[in-house]
Amino acid sequence: MAVHPENSDAAVRAWTAPFTGTVKVDATGRINSNGGDGVGMTIKKNGTTLWSRTVSGVKFGYLPDAGFKPSMLVDVTAGDVLYFVLDKNATLTSDGSTFYPTITYTGRH
Repeated sequence: MAVHPENSDAAVRAWTAPFTGTVKVDATGRINSNGGDGVGMTIKKNGTTLWSRTVSGVKFGYLPDAGFKPSMLVDVTAGDVLYFVLDKNATLTSDGSTFYPTITYTGRH
């Protein structure tokens, strides 16, 4: 999904676990604009941060900071919520980004 934070709010996508089990969370994120001071990208389960990174304002693919591909296994209980958060750093300049999460159940409890 293409996302851009607002001045006072982060852009957030949420997924609610329909049943208890283990999910594999894969995500791909990249800043799409050159310049600016970058964005903060975070994956949370309920209120707990599972993964977080500041992605620089340089979008060239050969730079290690230009994007990310976190992958993790997460135990969930029915009703748990995973949040995929994109937030500005100090400014909104050039913060247009993509953040594509994929969630797959690997086992049900």
